[in-house]
Amino acid sequence: MRIYTKNGDAGNTKLLNNVDVSKGDRRIHLIGSIDEFNACLGVVLAYNYDPPFLSLIKDAQSDLFLIGSYMAGLKFIDKDAELDKKLSNRVSQMEHAIDILTEKLPPLTNFILPGGSVSGSQLHLARTICRKLEREFIENQQIEFVPYFNRFSDFLFTMARYVNFVEQVPEKIWKNS
Repeated sequence: MRIYTKNGDAGNTKLLNNVDVSKGDRRIHLIGSIDEFNACLGVVLAYNYDPPFLSLIKDAQSDLFLIGSYMAGLKFIDKDAELDKKLSNRVSQMEHAIDILTEKLPPLTNFILPGGSVSGSQLHLARTICRKLEREFIENQQIEFVPYFNRFSDFLFTMARYVNFVEQVPEKIWKNS
């Protein structure tokens, strides 16, 4: 398969259902943001650390391909049974992970600035991209995906805190100057 087709050189692209759309279409922006988030998760996974629940991030990368395929026009035999159930299960897994990690962390009593170790900072960056993606789903009236991304960003926030805690990098408390 060739990587280049030259079909997009005029500013259009084809969705998986063979519909031509502008590359400026809101749905194409959304699909691009899914790809951006997935690439950011790939960077998170490239670091040589192994906190608990990292497998959730690996599994979520496949979820993102399914969601992107759905947004690009791929029709599942039974979308509700195939995709919604998978994402609902993943939300439950993330909630479980958040609960376990939170028990190991000092209580959060202040706003904290994103950052810390390289790994923690990368998780914070992934969290912000995830939040942006959540807003884009709302703008595209795809509310059914919002709980998944809302919980995913909570999970990434908790993972960032946990990684910084384990690596003994103190959280920087935000102070209103």
